[in-house]
Amino acid sequence: MRKCPNIIFKQFESSCCGKKEMDVYNDKENKKHCWKCYEKSFIAHENKWAFDLNGLFEELKNSEKYKDVDVYFQETFLSNNGGRWNKKRRFREFLISKKVSDFVYIKGFLDENKKTYPIVVGKTSMPYFDVNFSVKPEHGTARYLLSRNKELSWNCEEVIIIIPKKKGDSLNVEKQIQIDYCLFGS
Repeated sequence: MRKCPNIIFKQFESSCCGKKEMDVYNDKENKKHCWKCYEKSFIAHENKWAFDLNGLFEELKNSEKYKDVDVYFQETFLSNNGGRWNKKRRFREFLISKKVSDFVYIKGFLDENKKTYPIVVGKTSMPYFDVNFSVKPEHGTARYLLSRNKELSWNCEEVIIIIPKKKGDSLNVEKQIQIDYCLFGS
């Protein structure tokens, strides 16, 4: 499994290539890597993910640790070809049918072979149910990575939805999944 990302936006001299950059990746061993070197290793590393998105769904669904949540592999009714989320109503209807007030989601990205891997875990709640597929770099670290690598893109067509059985537990579940599966936060 890959190392968990932790992005620090300061100027350091990196330990990877000696360049000084404002965008620096800092891994858990506290080594400084310039963002460009991190990107290269992220894209080149063949075993960067233990699970594809479907595999993570199966892992969560069958995990004893996550027995207090309901897990769904949910179509978003969006297309990967872009455009606005004009079919958001169908997604909301699914969530309303489950009597959801808040939930955790996991979004995936498509690699150069169009295989989907998990990249972001987030939490959202009524009335917005905001699961955003923006690629504006200022909207988050995963978006920054995707915006700078044209061979990678969001998979807008499906997400994993996690609904805690205990009301108000979404934030705790989100943070635990982020730690357990080394995902970026939303």
